[in-house]
Amino acid sequence: MKLIKLIKKTNHKTEQIELIISIICMVNCIKLSETEIRVLAYYVVHGLKDTTDKLIINSKVITSRSLDNIKTKLLRLGFLKRTKELYKSYELNLSKDYTDNNILNLFITIDNS
Repeated sequence: MKLIKLIKKTNHKTEQIELIISIICMVNCIKLSETEIRVLAYYVVHGLKDTTDKLIINSKVITSRSLDNIKTKLLRLGFLKRTKELYKSYELNLSKDYTDNNILNLFITIDNS
């Protein structure tokens, strides 16, 4: 059995989600850059919509061209899935089963005070 103990102070909800996504990626050997993790965290917190895309671009997290590439990568890795209505419309797919045969205990304390 493996034990990971993590204590982290965060300033806002997006940072908390970034930390959780980083842990999921680390445990499941999924390689995402910090920017890709940040974009996914924005989608989890604010929803997957055009206003979130504008928020990401206006806050200088990434450019619009790079955002399309990140969406494609997140789609390929299963974090996003296409909706049935529109071709370029996506929705979050966080119900994927990230389990392993090894037992892993996580002790996470996230403080945003």
